[in-house]
Parts: sequence; C-alpha cells; structure tokens
Amino acid sequence: TGWDSFDEHEIGFKELWSLYELIQTIEDEPPIVIDADDLLQQPEDYFKAYCSRIGLPYEPSMLKWDAARDSIAAKDEWAGWFEGVLGTTSFVKPLARKRQPSIDLPDYVMLSIERNLPYYHNFLAVKTRLEDIAED
Repeated sequence: TGWDSFDEHEIGFKELWSLYELIQTIEDEPPIVIDADDLLQQPEDYFKAYCSRIGLPYEPSMLKWDAARDSIAAKDEWAGWFEGVLGTTSFVKPLARKRQPSIDLPDYVMLSIERNLPYYHNFLAVKTRLEDIAED
C-alpha cells in the first residue's frame, strides 16, 4: 500500500466490540453481525433476510454496482487499500488461493494481533447466521 507505519487502534476490533456492547444495552434485539465470508457465499439470501428483518424492501439492484476504477478513491493516497474492489461490480465468492509462505511480523504487530484476537473471536461467537434473520 505504500504505508510504512502501523497503528494498532486502526484495526478497530476493540472499538467495534464496544459499539456492539453499547447497542446491546439500548436495543431489544442483539445487533446483526454478518461475517463477510458468509455474505460472499450467499449474498442474495443475506440481503433478502437482512432487508426483511429491518423492514427495508429488497431489490436485486442492491447486489450490483458500477466499477469505480476511475473514481477519486482510485487516485488518492488510499488506493492501495481498495485496489481489490475498485473494479468489482457485484459480490463474488473469493477464488481459492494458493497458501502463501508465512512471514515474520515485527513483535509489535504480533502483540497487536494477540490483543485483538479476543474481540475477533467474540464477533465469531455472536455472528448472525442466515437462519437467525431469515423469515420462517
């Protein structure tokens, strides 16, 4: 990406978990947490169920968009973060990737991963499954 700095707070799992807990205290139902891997496997089903759950009409056009390769985002300093999605026009299942060799990460990055993993696992434990939001 061209970035050579690392800020653990930009990972955001701790902050997202705090937001999740706050929403739980003020809402009658737990917040909907959709795992991106699940969404990519069944985008239409998840969108239909989510829209139904929140009272929004589902439209097939929600699953398609124009490629943004020529957008401002593609030209600014953040382009390296978004280059994988700028040419997309819909949700697609990820291609099977060849396992990359492991790399040695600096100790401060490994420590950050250790500190954020519990929040990630919290989200996996409460993620919303399709059958939890689909109409009966």
